Amino acid sequence: MCVTDEYPTEYNIPPITDADEPAKKPSITELEIQALKCVDAVERIADPINVFSVSKAIIKLSAHVARLRRK
Repeated sequence: MCVTDEYPTEYNIPPITDADEPAKKPSITELEIQALKCVDAVERIADPINVFSVSKAIIKLSAHVARLRRK
């Protein structure tokens, strides 16, 4: 090792950076979440209003009103 070395390591080896590593593969959970989001999107396009979407909307609206009244 010398002071004039570009990379001050024992063998003048450049450091390993993120750019040197191969692209990170998504985990199984990340793939699962992406797949479920795709299915949800297709479901919304195919059947935009059904009993479940109305139920979800009522619950969300009730919770929003309850939060506003709590303040």
